[in-house]
Amino acid sequence: MQEVQFIDDNAGRFYMFSVEGQLPPDIVGAMEFVNNAGQYAKGRSPFIADDSRFLTIAAIDNEQTAKFYLPNGAVDNPTSENLDIVFTLLQINSSNQKIFTLASTLFTVYISAPPRLDKVEWLRPLISMCMTVVHADGRVMPEEIRIVKDYLSTVFEFDNIDLRNLKDAMKAPLFVDINELASKVMHRLPNKDPFDMLQLLADISKCDGEIHPKEVEVIRELAVAMGMNPSIWSEVQSTLDLFPDGGTGRSEGVGDVSYASVVGACEVLNVNVEVSKGEMMAAYRRLASDYHPDRVASLPKEFQEVAHQKMTDINAAYDILKKL
Repeated sequence: MQEVQFIDDNAGRFYMFSVEGQLPPDIVGAMEFVNNAGQYAKGRSPFIADDSRFLTIAAIDNEQTAKFYLPNGAVDNPTSENLDIVFTLLQINSSNQKIFTLASTLFTVYISAPPRLDKVEWLRPLISMCMTVVHADGRVMPEEIRIVKDYLSTVFEFDNIDLRNLKDAMKAPLFVDINELASKVMHRLPNKDPFDMLQLLADISKCDGEIHPKEVEVIRELAVAMGMNPSIWSEVQSTLDLFPDGGTGRSEGVGDVSYASVVGACEVLNVNVEVSKGEMMAAYRRLASDYHPDRVASLPKEFQEVAHQKMTDINAAYDILKKL
């Protein structure tokens, strides 16, 4: 590992760790902090391991760089001070989920001590992106607002203060520049799968039972701004099942999906079979976030195995619901 670079903005700090040399497959970077007493710094959710210490994990990209965004307050340090970053390269064996440490390096940085982690300020660009789709058809529906709230409160573990702040943030003026908005989202969430965000936007469009052409166009523009090649939009649109007037109704059999298989998928996702497809997809995202390998990497082996099996069942349920 060669160096760390960082860029500060009004909500936090963006870190980039450069890695040299030939890397084996299934490598991730883990970032922790050690204080002046030699103790691991505590974290605030969702930046915590099972023992409450700060931990965040990132993929190594094609440029052999691990990118992290730490919102102010992610590290629960009582005083502003210099902390040592512990950056570790980990290899995860995909067959048995065992974790091996390949290398570790220390960097010293100054960390301030804000009173709390302001998740709404951190996620403001993502909130604005969601609201851009909500407003695209000229009306704001309660179902759309609920999808956004449920997603943020579950995936990012919002508390009551965050939810109150979210209400104001959802009323804020929207970004006019789609490219700037997408850039800010990718900067604040460098390891978030863009397709996962497109699924969220598609669910917002579908949840009121009507897919409006203007919603589809906004989602397409955001997809391109996040790096999608425009030539594959038809494939992405088909995967998202994002066609105007497509409907969300279900019958005893839809295409090659039986009603019994839909019932089974809903049981895995812990939702009623009568809910909308958008609500099913929201339930899938919540569970997928809870049982994702990155979220359980620090847990004992037996818990990782349970999470792996649960994730397999969740993905199987999702494959069924995609065909509706």
